[in-house]
Amino acid sequence: MNNDTRRTSVLIVEDEIEFRFLLRVVLDRVAGCEVVAESVDCADAIVQAAAHQPGLIFLDVHMPKGNGLHAVEQIDRASPRSTVIVMSSDPETRIPATRMGLRWVDKARLMRELPGILERAPASG
Repeated sequence: MNNDTRRTSVLIVEDEIEFRFLLRVVLDRVAGCEVVAESVDCADAIVQAAAHQPGLIFLDVHMPKGNGLHAVEQIDRASPRSTVIVMSSDPETRIPATRMGLRWVDKARLMRELPGILERAPASG
């Protein structure tokens, strides 16, 4: 970590363990980020968002126990200052996400787009 006092706390909501692990490793190595929690489903994501109030939430759309887009309203109520980044490999989810005012990122491009996302992330922690 550098001397910059800005810290961005992050909640990762992703059911695929390999992708979740990769995202956590990348975020942990980025100065200013701290992964404060991980969730594998929508119900736990709401609980974790309320408990940690993260600056950023990386939210998968398709999960076995729910659709991330359907959980956004509850996540917003639980953690109103969090910025939600919707992740999906399914391009059909882009239009509904953007209509909801959310930033949508293709999982295949997330690592390339991560620096820009983090640059605009709210400071927290």
